[in-house]
Amino acid sequence: MLPLLGMKSNPSPETKELVLQVVESILSVPNAEQVLVSGYVRKGERLLPASALELLLHLAFPSAPVEETDRFETIYPTLRCVAVAGVNGSDSRKQLAIQIQDLAWRAIGGGNAKLSDKATGLFVLSLYHNPECYKRWDRVYEDDVDKSVAILRKLKKL
Repeated sequence: MLPLLGMKSNPSPETKELVLQVVESILSVPNAEQVLVSGYVRKGERLLPASALELLLHLAFPSAPVEETDRFETIYPTLRCVAVAGVNGSDSRKQLAIQIQDLAWRAIGGGNAKLSDKATGLFVLSLYHNPECYKRWDRVYEDDVDKSVAILRKLKKL
């Protein structure tokens, strides 16, 4: 349902409200997070693809908060867990790590501290799930040293 919000540059308030109501309803079911995370892949498709995670990241942590921001921020942790769920070391998990690394790199910096912090966390997560992500980071770290410093600070806190 989140991709519906990304189909237009500015979805209607009614569309946002309906999507939020459905997601909040699903997440209010007992053990919803556990069920969603354990059923992370259905027939080769992720329940929450990386593109939807990127959209959710921007809806939950916009540069200029809007009326729905708090609600998106509330559902973000659960949906983030669903998006990154997978079997450690599997090929699909490694591919997902690369996709997450790319979306996180785009979101780090830019003057939005909260978005940057969450994106930096996602970037670090990608490093944890796929050693290839270190090589990919090595190829781009000089492109934006500030982003790399933020990532190193996050790694230092671990």
